[in-house]
Amino acid sequence: MYTELDTVAKHYNIDLNKKIKDLTKEELDIILYGTKEPLTFNYKSKNGNTRKTTSYYEGIITNLERRYIETKKYMDKRMDRRIYDRINMSYL
Repeated sequence: MYTELDTVAKHYNIDLNKKIKDLTKEELDIILYGTKEPLTFNYKSKNGNTRKTTSYYEGIITNLERRYIETKKYMDKRMDRRIYDRINMSYL
């Protein structure tokens, strides 16, 4: 996520060393909620491999919301499976 945030900051000239209270509403909205235009992200792994992708930056809050929903769905399925397994075990 840092590579994406760094790319967004460079593209929109956002100083990531600024305090949050000193960011403009537009800058904060971009960081928190993402971009409306696709950007090119260059990733470099620890072993030196690189890859380039072009996509939208989803933003910190949008990312957290998506992860919460995905995790909740996963956990709901696991809990449903556990309840199902317990019910079936009680009939044996």
